[in-house]
Amino acid sequence: MQQHIKIQEELTGLLRERGEKNQEIIDLKNKLQEYEKQLSVKEAAYVSYVTRICFCSRWQTRISNLARLIFFQYQHVVKCDLTGKIDLQFLYLVTDIVIKHHYYQNKLD
Repeated sequence: MQQHIKIQEELTGLLRERGEKNQEIIDLKNKLQEYEKQLSVKEAAYVSYVTRICFCSRWQTRISNLARLIFFQYQHVVKCDLTGKIDLQFLYLVTDIVIKHHYYQNKLD
């Protein structure tokens, strides 16, 4: 009879342990899902960041090309001081006007 009670207690202990291990597995799976969600959010933020960088890089290239174009097209209009240096403030003003013109023209298209 005592041996039967010992076996019953041992079985109860093993079942309790199994339940605890199952609960640990469930908790770890939930934790993994939470980490996967966080990773997904971070990946989306990273993709958005890279996309913005590429977008900015493309605009920077376009602006640079426009500045060159403006300089060469309006070279005769650009003011120079006595040393022959270009009046950059005037060039920036013309560049800004042309960029805004291109922006609004593309926005309307």
